[in-house]
Amino acid sequence: MAHNRRVVAVSARLAAAHLPEVRSLLPDGWSAATSQAISGATHTIAISPPVGAVDVSAYLSPPACDGEGGWSVRIHNRTQGVGFPLYTAGGAHAATYSTVLDAAAAAITALRCEIAE
Repeated sequence: MAHNRRVVAVSARLAAAHLPEVRSLLPDGWSAATSQAISGATHTIAISPPVGAVDVSAYLSPPACDGEGGWSVRIHNRTQGVGFPLYTAGGAHAATYSTVLDAAAAAITALRCEIAE
């Protein structure tokens, strides 16, 4: 239980610390905020395009173990009722990104694709 609390605390710290970097990449009208889906869950950075015909957001999850590992990205398309992680090219493994800026860029690209469909 103590380990889980520490992981949640680290995720909160990393999400808050990197939020300004993510905001610096956003297109006009887009928003980003720290998010925690439910109490006790890890914290993420939620990216949302302006409200439109498609209700979609991306969630950037910080590395889980004391900042080691990579950032991951999940897309939630509430209009279609689907959620999925971004995957590595040509593989069936969820992608991880070494920096929050790489994760944010990938999330923005994926969100633009979801909006265009």
